[in-house]
Amino acid sequence: MHFAILSGKFGLLAPGDPIPYYDRLLKEGDISPLSDRVAALLKKKSAQKIIFLVPDPEDDPAVSPYIECMIRACRQAGGSLQVKYVPPYPDSLP
Repeated sequence: MHFAILSGKFGLLAPGDPIPYYDRLLKEGDISPLSDRVAALLKKKSAQKIIFLVPDPEDDPAVSPYIECMIRACRQAGGSLQVKYVPPYPDSLP
């Protein structure tokens, strides 16, 4: 898997994986079980280097649990993690 999306409900997904609609952010209590699932997939895929693109938590505090999830998962899986901050999503598109 060269590119994946971290879903707070479903874990790591390929871009074309279908999922039902849901509107829920990852919460502190969800981190541990989700990071276990993510770590298992990283191990299965033999992922050694993970680059996580995410808005800066100063711009969007809701991303902090996602970052913590990836830190824990990579630590468990034995892979390296590089977090790169990207500009926040625009409030509205033209």
